[in-house]
Amino acid sequence: MAARDIIFITVIMFVLALSFVVFAGASRFMLAAFSAVPAVNASGQASQVLTTTSNQLDKMDWGLFAIFLGLLLAMLITSWLVPTHPIFIVGYILIAIVGVILSSILSNVWEMIADTLTLGGSVVAHFPIMNFLMLRYPIFVTVTAFIGLVVMFAKPQVQEGGE
Repeated sequence: MAARDIIFITVIMFVLALSFVVFAGASRFMLAAFSAVPAVNASGQASQVLTTTSNQLDKMDWGLFAIFLGLLLAMLITSWLVPTHPIFIVGYILIAIVGVILSSILSNVWEMIADTLTLGGSVVAHFPIMNFLMLRYPIFVTVTAFIGLVVMFAKPQVQEGGE
């Protein structure tokens, strides 16, 4: 059922965002350590690789946004293709409420991590899209759930069989 997709998207996006921040922070730490080694700085190719790697880390922000859009599109397709009866709208709404509550908890956790984590001190500077999305996560999940509700239960009923 597409209602479970709301909870799935909520958890997956939080885990991916946190993983991206930790990976980028650890990579920046290692890049700084490599740049401090004189033998590495002496090589032009090594310096170019370190610069390119540093530039590519900032593109992870757009990658997470693309993953979010892909998961949203997958939820809409699932909502359209799943045959449902209008009686199940109550279950959908209950699961959506659980997803919104979970997203508000995860949004607060994200805010605490982004403010206090040593790696997360530069989350706002390096990942503005990710930070914007995660700080307003309950709003995005609510809108996603509502769009999924409309797509799932407002589609025309197609009669199976003959004429």
